[in-house]
Amino acid sequence: MALQAEAQYQLARAHHGGRRFDAAHDAYARAVAINERHVLARFGLAQTLLQRSDMSGAEAALQRVLAQHPRCTEALRALGYLHARLPNTKAKALEYYERAMAELNGAAADAQDADLFLEAAQLYEPMAARRAARAYRTAAALLDAAGRKPPAELWTNVGALAHMAGDALAAEHAAYVRAADALGDASQDAPTRVTLAYNVARFYERSGQWRRAIPLYRRVLVRAPAYIDALLRLAHIAMAQQNASAEALALVEQAVALDAKRSAPWLLRGSIQLLTRDVQNARRAYEHVLRDFAKHDVYALCSLGNYYLAAARTDADATSHRRALEFFDKCLTLDPSCAAAAHGAAIAMAERGFSVDARRLFHDVRDAATAGLGPPMLAASADLVYRHAPPADAPH
Repeated sequence: MALQAEAQYQLARAHHGGRRFDAAHDAYARAVAINERHVLARFGLAQTLLQRSDMSGAEAALQRVLAQHPRCTEALRALGYLHARLPNTKAKALEYYERAMAELNGAAADAQDADLFLEAAQLYEPMAARRAARAYRTAAALLDAAGRKPPAELWTNVGALAHMAGDALAAEHAAYVRAADALGDASQDAPTRVTLAYNVARFYERSGQWRRAIPLYRRVLVRAPAYIDALLRLAHIAMAQQNASAEALALVEQAVALDAKRSAPWLLRGSIQLLTRDVQNARRAYEHVLRDFAKHDVYALCSLGNYYLAAARTDADATSHRRALEFFDKCLTLDPSCAAAAHGAAIAMAERGFSVDARRLFHDVRDAATAGLGPPMLAASADLVYRHAPPADAPH
């Protein structure tokens, strides 16, 4: 009987290797029918059931494997893979992956085990940034040890997770340096290389390394001329680094020409025009966004509040102050954590003579920023703005 089961198992392996999955499934099934303790045949059967998307059958087969070999990393990983693809069982998937990783801890893991850590890292990402980064680094170490270069995407993920977790800049920088080094890997397809180059450039920009960011953004645009975000980032740098408004506006105009219905280029155009005191065109840009793209865009609303706040200083009456407060009130209604709107509203109230309420709002903004209590604290304070500026004809 044992020989017959082994013969069916070997036949199943041949079919499996030749991608004849139905024949492999049948041979594996015959092997376990002859010898139900043939663990390799049962594991092979589970694999063919997974290939058929028979999740319940695959899980039952894998649980039988674990019953015989509770520390089988292949079965644990397969169960993790299975639950990662089922709705509402991601926690169960991580449980199996963690058991498999624990079995490999201190064992002779190799490059083939890197996929286990990569799969676990992807599940950790939304809930545990540091654990995800640790799993990615373990996978990278296993690949390095085997002489295989970890992909640039792995390192950009580590860098992004370090940023999310608030880790030291050095950890984020080290990850992006590795990503930049791997960008030339021919195994990456062209769109992936473009996206990774953009992500690395964003890190360099955020950390003030503009000389490194600019060539990468330009490299992105050579490969993908319609990459609007790269144009806008170059425009930001042109203003921040050189106050080069003409160059920045030219880049923004390119972005608008590529997609005139996208709000981001118009918002940046308005910001640049406001900085260069082209206030009427700035106002038109923000109004264009609110009227034609996004009537609840908090940035545009707050910017128009600032526009009217500046205009109020040359007005003979209180019209511009009221308009400023209307826009700031709308911002705080949509986003109670918008400290810029609360700050602008406090200035407007102070300039209109409501010094006590303005002082209270200034204190709330300061305390919210210090204590990290932005939304609830400023939400309570938004009542002050409403009292002085009941919603009127702000764009809706």
